[in-house]
Amino acid sequence: MKRLYTSFFIAMLLLSGCSKVADESYEELILGTWLNTHVNETAVETDAAYVMEFREGGIEFYSTGYQIDENNRKWIDGTQFSYSFNNNQLVISGTNSFDAFFEMVFVLEYISKTKYIYKVGSFKINGIDYPDEKVYTCTRVSNDLKSSITGTWYGKSTETGSADTAFHYWQYFDNGSYDYFYRNEEGNWINKPDNEGKYYLYGNHLATNFTNDLISGGTGLAYECWEVSINGNTMNWTGRRSGGRIASYSMQRVSSPPISGQ
Repeated sequence: MKRLYTSFFIAMLLLSGCSKVADESYEELILGTWLNTHVNETAVETDAAYVMEFREGGIEFYSTGYQIDENNRKWIDGTQFSYSFNNNQLVISGTNSFDAFFEMVFVLEYISKTKYIYKVGSFKINGIDYPDEKVYTCTRVSNDLKSSITGTWYGKSTETGSADTAFHYWQYFDNGSYDYFYRNEEGNWINKPDNEGKYYLYGNHLATNFTNDLISGGTGLAYECWEVSINGNTMNWTGRRSGGRIASYSMQRVSSPPISGQ
């Protein structure tokens, strides 16, 4: 839970104090959607990134993946918190999806129109303090790929040594759901019946929920996050995974998915 809201430390900024764009207040600069990218100068694993959307009126929506128990993990979109500023201190509080009450104070070391950096001044869950000495950075989400990703895509992993060597179809709908097609041992295409697929796009950050991972054989709820690029009819995914591994997929837009069982 302590990885909620992270930032990136630059010693020069600490020496010079908190910087911001001239003539713009913290309240103005913070508005919009932000993606966590680094912790202590190290790029975060893609599955561990979180998203914060700050709106006028002191409302924040927080999106991240949660490890629910040993067998279940899920991306949860748009948990609502409240926020305010006390000079360069960003004060956030509210109850998350698991009924835990958060009280957080983040000290902004730097903020601009594209990036902000902060340290944790205070972090409490249900009144218990969790000290955190790390420094974190977030970048503004400015592009929108939602209209580009809808439709059907056909492709496979491009990662050397990947356990997933087969081709697949993905069909993305504009209501936030998606279908996933795989080929069974008989060579028939199957629309995975227990997929329960929901996807969320924040700029080029794609989070997907699903059930029962075919590749790993794991059971229960699961999610994955990817950094997406779309160029014409080609879509590529990359994901930073544990141990420095970079997962990747490449796919082409096609007219429609296969007929199940064919």
